[in-house]
Formats: sequence, structure tokens, C-alpha cells
Amino acid sequence: MCLFSDLQLRETAFGEEGFLGHLPEGAIFVSHTTGSPALVADIAQTAPHIRVVDGPISGDSEDIFQGRLTVLLGGEPDPVDTARDVVGAYADPIIATGALGSALLVKLLNNLLFAANSQLLAGTAAAGAELGLDEGSLLAALSACSGSSAALQRVRQVGGLAPFEGRVTPYLRKDVATAIALAEEMGVSIDFVRGVAEKGPLAVT
Repeated sequence: MCLFSDLQLRETAFGEEGFLGHLPEGAIFVSHTTGSPALVADIAQTAPHIRVVDGPISGDSEDIFQGRLTVLLGGEPDPVDTARDVVGAYADPIIATGALGSALLVKLLNNLLFAANSQLLAGTAAAGAELGLDEGSLLAALSACSGSSAALQRVRQVGGLAPFEGRVTPYLRKDVATAIALAEEMGVSIDFVRGVAEKGPLAVT
């Protein structure tokens, strides 16, 4: 199941009409929703008759159609192996990260880093504009040089920084906030990467 937020997953899973009460004994539930590891742990505790795998994704709809979506899987080995067989229909690579919740930890750190890289790219493009450089030409050149990044490739894919900001920042805003809250709860310092992600032309916080 792939939803936008923890709120949507919680509303869909729990309660009299929630799907958890309708899953059969031994069913495997894979959550592609990027959010808090605490929620998948709560699902596993609330529904002990099923096996839960957190499986956040990296990619877009085109990657799904092409079977090249990146999927991280966290959970017990047996349900992870079973999930791998199913997820393999639309994902490659599939990376097992460890215990339940570990895939979401990796994904949140990834998205925090992606947000920081996006801010660095937006700041670089702004400097380029002040220097009189065409954005498209600058991005094309950077993509072939050592300063390239996944953020840069995604910006070029969608046609520039403006459409990129419109499409991506709602997700980054949600995931950066989740990463910050989780780090504070666990007493882990993410100050350096957080500082870069929060400062810049893009409204990700």
C-alpha cells in the first residue's frame, strides 16, 4: 500500500472499517508509505495475526512502469523474502535493510539528504542566474560534471527548478519534518544536514 502520509495510513488501517481487521491470518502487509517507523510498529502490534514489512520507495511512476523502482524492505527475513518476490514485479533494486522500521529510517535519511542536495542545487542555479547563465544550459553542464546529483537529474527530468519545486517540495516538507521529529525523539544529531535542508530557496520546511 502506497499512501502520502502517516495520517492517511493510520486512517486506512485502524478502526472498525480499517483494513487490518479484514486481513487473513498470516497475510503480509507491505507499506510503501514514507513516514514514522513507530506507525508500522504500531500496526504490527495491533495486528499480530499478520506480518508487517516497511517498504518505502524511491522513484516515480515512470520507474514503476519500467520495473526499476527502488524499494527498501525492513522486517523479519521470511516476510521480506516473500515481499521481494511480489515487489520484484515493479522494482529493481530491492534492498533489505534489517529489522522492521529500518527501511523507513534509511528512507528518511535519504530524503533529508535529497532535500539538502536540492537546496544546494537551487542556490547554485540562483548564483548562475545572477551571473547571466541560462538555467537549462547550466543544469545540462552540471549534470555531466562532478557536481551532478540525483536531485539535479530529477530537476532536468521535470523541466527545471520551478516545476521540480511544485512537484517535490510537498513530499520533502513532510519527510524532512518527520526526520527532524524522529531524530529529536531518539536523541540523534542531524544538525548539519538539517541546516542545509532548511536553508535555501526551496520551501521544504
